[in-house]
Amino acid sequence: MLNVKQAARQNVTLFMIVSSVVFYSNLRTLDAYLLRFNTYQEITQRAPYSNVNVVYDHSYEGWRYITINFKKHNCTRKSVIFVGARDGLIEYVEWEGLDGVPDDWDRSAGSHTLRLRLAYQERPFDWIELRTRHECGRGDNRINIQRILSHLPYKEPSDQPPEQM
Repeated sequence: MLNVKQAARQNVTLFMIVSSVVFYSNLRTLDAYLLRFNTYQEITQRAPYSNVNVVYDHSYEGWRYITINFKKHNCTRKSVIFVGARDGLIEYVEWEGLDGVPDDWDRSAGSHTLRLRLAYQERPFDWIELRTRHECGRGDNRINIQRILSHLPYKEPSDQPPEQM
């Protein structure tokens, strides 16, 4: 017959085995969940880009001119969209690249500068976000990552034309 100490030790051992099985079987699910967070993407080196810096932002005659520096990592770009908020409504924002590459171009890994302009018809947006979707990872560990490259608050329109970008 087992004494209380032996029974407790067996229960602890059984608990550790079951916990380990549950933990490792859910590790991929946990990893997929944590990849939603930018910090985890950076730590695990699966972020689509880093070092994002808006170096130029100017509004003029219905256009917002923006230049962004960033470092792209080894992920495949799936989509890039701009959305803006005006009067509490979110809408897609028309944009065009000004840096000589097609708008659907998937840039190689390394440092880049993105030059573009965004259209706003009658009045500027309260804010604009550049949202991206990338596929990161290798082999069976590829995962889609959605991320906001930049959030741009309201910018007062200027009566001066933009500088050369």
